[in-house]
Amino acid sequence: MTSHLQSAKYRPDIDGLRALAIIPVVLFHAFPSRLPGGFIGVDVFFVISGFLISSIILENLNKQKFSFLEFYGRRILRLFPALSLVLCFTLVFGWFSLDATEFKMVGKHIAAGAGFVQNFVLWDEVGYFDIGGEKKPLLHLWSLAIEEQFYMFFPLLLWLAWRFGFSLIGTILVVAIASLAANLYSVRIDPNTTFYFPHTRVWELLAGSLLAAVAFKNRQLGVQNDQATLAKSTLSFIGFALILLAVVFIEKKHSFPGWRAMIPVLGAILIIYGGKNAWINRHLFSNKLIVFIGLISYPLYLWHWPLLSFVRIIESELPSAQLRIGLVILSVVLATLTYWLVEKPIRFGKSRRIWITILATIMAVLAAIGLLANGREITSKIGNEEQYVKTWEQMLPSQEDNCAEMFPDWNKTRDTFKCTILRKGKPKISVIGDSHSRRIHYGVAYHMGDDYNMALFPMGCAMPFYDISVALPKSITKEGYSFGRSLKINQALDFSINDPEVELILLTTSACWNNIVDITNLKEKKYGVIVEQKMRETLQRLTQSGKKILYVLDNPILDFDPKSCVSRPFRINTSSLAGSCRIDREKFDKQRVEYFSIARRVLAEFPEVLVFDVASKLCDEDYCYATIDDKLLYHDASHLGYYGSQYVGQYIAPIIEQALKEK
Repeated sequence: MTSHLQSAKYRPDIDGLRALAIIPVVLFHAFPSRLPGGFIGVDVFFVISGFLISSIILENLNKQKFSFLEFYGRRILRLFPALSLVLCFTLVFGWFSLDATEFKMVGKHIAAGAGFVQNFVLWDEVGYFDIGGEKKPLLHLWSLAIEEQFYMFFPLLLWLAWRFGFSLIGTILVVAIASLAANLYSVRIDPNTTFYFPHTRVWELLAGSLLAAVAFKNRQLGVQNDQATLAKSTLSFIGFALILLAVVFIEKKHSFPGWRAMIPVLGAILIIYGGKNAWINRHLFSNKLIVFIGLISYPLYLWHWPLLSFVRIIESELPSAQLRIGLVILSVVLATLTYWLVEKPIRFGKSRRIWITILATIMAVLAAIGLLANGREITSKIGNEEQYVKTWEQMLPSQEDNCAEMFPDWNKTRDTFKCTILRKGKPKISVIGDSHSRRIHYGVAYHMGDDYNMALFPMGCAMPFYDISVALPKSITKEGYSFGRSLKINQALDFSINDPEVELILLTTSACWNNIVDITNLKEKKYGVIVEQKMRETLQRLTQSGKKILYVLDNPILDFDPKSCVSRPFRINTSSLAGSCRIDREKFDKQRVEYFSIARRVLAEFPEVLVFDVASKLCDEDYCYATIDDKLLYHDASHLGYYGSQYVGQYIAPIIEQALKEK
């Protein structure tokens, strides 16, 4: 394929600016406490991309050479070679080293990365059960997704403005201001959406586009842009200082992007505006070593994070500083090899049309394999889950629909857990609680779901008692918040009491001891008083209804990552802190002491309430265990995994069956 699009005039200092962007990102990911604002390098990349791509589009529109087909063909040649290589590595290495649940997640992220929608997938995963970002090997592809989503509409926008004679600068400015306004507004009320969604991010790319449009206009007017002046050198130096300040002083805890993102964006604009002859651009950013780092910045960005993330997963702890330094060096080596052996030959070689077809096909195949892995049609070499897990996950949507028919408002809120009913029709068993109730429900359903219809009413960090709110910000008051989660627990309790089909109610909670509020008496501040009063009132109402009540006391909380108990290939530190996969019984006995004391005291007042203590099956006199018969019981340090749920469920199911027979 012969290229007709004319590239922007090469500026080595912009490759040097790429180095300034990638170095903080890599160092931040390897040593986050040492360089707290290193992540702002991505914002610098956005500006660079907007400037360069817009310059190419505008020059070719001016010469009537612009072609959408060729533009996107060039994007494929630019992005797909290195990206497809890293995705292939992630797939293969993940198959060898990850357990089935981890590989399922990586499969989803491979598909999302290949489809350039990783930002939406990560946004959708944000919530109670979201694992740490350091355990997502393709987390970093969110920025690539935003960039390509931008280029799906931006060339058309410029073409239309050009075609109908609108001001290019005015068009870009209007969209950029709208995006910046959306960013500044929404970062206060929904920071996760602001971070991941393109409409609150494209102003950063458009900042570079605006600079390109101004430069293009100046060239049309015959204004020289490359003349070295003291003013431009000063502006470039100020831009460099702004980026350094952002790297040092901006932190993850700050609302971002928000107004703080304007600092590195402005810094990048000033450096680019300074031109190749500005002093710092000429002496620092045009240095051959710095330029080379900029040239490999894209494959370096792609390689460094999967390496760091995989080692974090395999080691089940933060790798040593020496190992992280080694991984950074390895990522530089891989990036260099990728640049010379993969990127350059494909991007600038012959048979470009054939390569576009091959690369698009490879990316489509990777997306398909990722979807199969996410659906558990393909699973990893280690830690295979039982077929029942796959079947259960496939049934969940219909179970949620069954519940939605009876409780249409329950599943509408993004930050709440889904209520489920195993089959259509009224349930005989009602399970109410927090995230731990989902694990109990799964284990019980595994052993007796074919015989009894069960409903699950879970709320994150909820206690299954009337009028009690948990884990909300301290500033929340009844006047300013509807206590929606508490009211839904109330709804579940009312339904379970009043519906004649429900015969047994199972309650359980992990007892999140955080910002507990009695929504009927906001003046009471003592958590223990609130919990004891609300638990007693709830059990009184439940027992008076004539229903069978089963109260499940929660499992121990581990003080280590249970995944460290899994034997993995490539693990370096085999003497992990959890080598015995257990905690001292004394540690568990000191966990949530006030809650367990209250629960046992109140339960003693209601001898008709059945009680099952999960710890009785996971602990002996000396230890509480994370594995049984070499099988992992926990999903994370707090929640039981699939096998752990089944293991505990085998003891709870007979209690329920006997209670229903007696009724």
